Amino acid sequence: MSKVQRIDGVGTRRDSSGNELANLPEREQSIRLFAYAHKTGGAVTITAGDALALEYRSAKNITDPDNPSSSKGAVAHFGFSNVVVPLITTDELEKFPCGIAKETVTIADGDFAIIDIQVAGKFENANVASGLAVGKKVFASGTAGRLDATAADIDEQTCLAVALEAESSNKADVYLLDPMNLAE
Repeated sequence: MSKVQRIDGVGTRRDSSGNELANLPEREQSIRLFAYAHKTGGAVTITAGDALALEYRSAKNITDPDNPSSSKGAVAHFGFSNVVVPLITTDELEKFPCGIAKETVTIADGDFAIIDIQVAGKFENANVASGLAVGKKVFASGTAGRLDATAADIDEQTCLAVALEAESSNKADVYLLDPMNLAE
């Protein structure tokens, strides 16, 4: 019986010159979900690199696309697991981290947009707190969209990623763990 060997896994391999190279899998997984700006809450900008959470709060409204003179709950309209907001440690959002924005979008008051979100694999230049060290698990912070390793209620939070490098100018490469199991 032959042994199955994983050739794309973490480890090392030799190139044609005999040098050892890191053998890291490229498992970037992305999804597209709805982001919104709560009606009467003003415009919202989500910047590439911002961490996002699945929205679960039903009371947050958008302008009803079918009847512009009324409001409708974003989650009620699009469905749970289809709506995201910037990740932050308020309203229990820290328990629903889902990924990092791959693009910058500005959403008008009461409106919505579809946004590309990376949920698994290496993400370069994520929005992180000052002083983040390599190898630290990262979670929601008190700043919307920013990841940190030292959140106050870390035992109650869900880990989104692991830092692959130390922070520089509030940016760092991270490896996303897909905590909501959204990757295919």
